[in-house]
Amino acid sequence: MNNQAQRFPSLIVAVSILCAALVVTPARGQAQGPSGADHVSVALSDPARPALVKASLVNGGIAVKGYDGKEVVVEARARSSESGRSDSNMKRIVISSTGLSVEEENNEVRISSDSVMRAIDLTISVPVHTSLKLSAVNSGDIVVTGVDGELDVNDVNGSVTLNNVSGSAIAHARESPEAHGLQFFERRH
Repeated sequence: MNNQAQRFPSLIVAVSILCAALVVTPARGQAQGPSGADHVSVALSDPARPALVKASLVNGGIAVKGYDGKEVVVEARARSSESGRSDSNMKRIVISSTGLSVEEENNEVRISSDSVMRAIDLTISVPVHTSLKLSAVNSGDIVVTGVDGELDVNDVNGSVTLNNVSGSAIAHARESPEAHGLQFFERRH
């Protein structure tokens, strides 16, 4: 056998080991805490520029708070579903998978969950100068606090509350939107 033919099986083994290591190793910045919540810290491509955060949920609520950091920090927590059945001999096993997905490209962070049957609550900390595009459909409200940027907020079956935000804001909610401490200004070119 020639030398190339002998190296081929070794290459296959090396690639297989590498692939297995990548599948088993968790993504950098992502962890599941002891409470069952998923935590992800996302570094922005250019922290000197304002970010755009887009978050959408089918079931659940979204809370966004501005802070003096340079990363977007996401916590996703699955709501526990209380069963009407009670049997003292049964032990409840809680599975808290949130199906959280977070992607960043060019200072745009996209956050979603593929969990449509369970309500997932997102808590997102963003740099103060961040624009937001948030949407929720069922089982939750949207609350934004302390953010300066363009806000586009839509909650089909919940409420929208904006606290101490500045910039332009569009808010739609089935329940009437609330605004506290808003500062609107006209941008001139």
